[in-house]
Amino acid sequence: EEVLSVGQMALAKSIVAAWHMVEQHRGKLVEGDTVIVNAANGVVGRVLVQLLSTLGYCVIAIVRHHRGVALTRRKLEEVFGARKAIVDDDSIREKIEEMQVPFPQLALDGVGGEGTVRIASALSRSGDLVCYGRASGSRRQVLPSGWGKKWKGTVHQYSLDEWLQQDLAARSKELCGMLDEAARQIQAGRMQLDVEEYPATADAFEQALSDAKEPGRLHSVVLKFELREQWAPAESAFAATAQTPVSNFAAMAAANLEHAAGRRLKQTWDLDFLDWEETCEDDKAGRRQEEEGNLLNPETVLGEQRIQKYVDDTLASRVAIEIGAPAKKAVAI
Repeated sequence: EEVLSVGQMALAKSIVAAWHMVEQHRGKLVEGDTVIVNAANGVVGRVLVQLLSTLGYCVIAIVRHHRGVALTRRKLEEVFGARKAIVDDDSIREKIEEMQVPFPQLALDGVGGEGTVRIASALSRSGDLVCYGRASGSRRQVLPSGWGKKWKGTVHQYSLDEWLQQDLAARSKELCGMLDEAARQIQAGRMQLDVEEYPATADAFEQALSDAKEPGRLHSVVLKFELREQWAPAESAFAATAQTPVSNFAAMAAANLEHAAGRRLKQTWDLDFLDWEETCEDDKAGRRQEEEGNLLNPETVLGEQRIQKYVDDTLASRVAIEIGAPAKKAVAI
């Protein structure tokens, strides 16, 4: 039976999210098509880069600039299979042109905010955009000016939790199958998912925190809590072991999702830990006021898509005359 380490099982939702996004959105791709992935050094990003490369696509990995970024880029290319790893800036489209490859047919966005604009601007005219995370911290979705005119692709919002909630039993079995396949890929050496595990002690926590803050790391940091005997009796089917059978996970996932039933779903599971913030009404009111105020702020990126206080439409007079309105006879402005 295929197994994953305890640390790798801690990343199960990220692994499955990457797998499921590829299954859902590779339909119109053909072998050799270009796919762009930002936040490529994150867990979801690393799985996406490796899986898409294995399937024969030209993968462009995007990472933010940080100390040691050259090493991160080289590993993404040489170890994880990206055709090219690029630093996130305003010249992504130009760098893809220099590669002399087709513009991407698919972009997978785990950053949000201005990062979405930059990778969406690099798409082909019919390329699709899948938004699955907001690593930038921005709660706004920003698209390039001209989206829907110059670009004819579709924007998809991805949520693993929403997909799971559609049918807990059936989806849990599918989830188990994806993890099983991931375990086979890892054991066969076709996929790499490095995890650094730390015991949940005070000293180790400081080390884990320092490791987690390391910019551009290509491994995951996991705290491992030992289950005491009274919490995890020996006969428990889910007692912690060095290796975890993937088949156990379907029942575990279903039980956890049943427990979470009724909670408000989020766009991404990695925001769950911010629940404490949402209990503060002042913070909510402040964010709402800021977002409402932004509706009327000038924004060059959004251009024609943003609501504006005043609009000087040079086409209005021509249209009015065309439909027979007399000159200088406006009823209202």
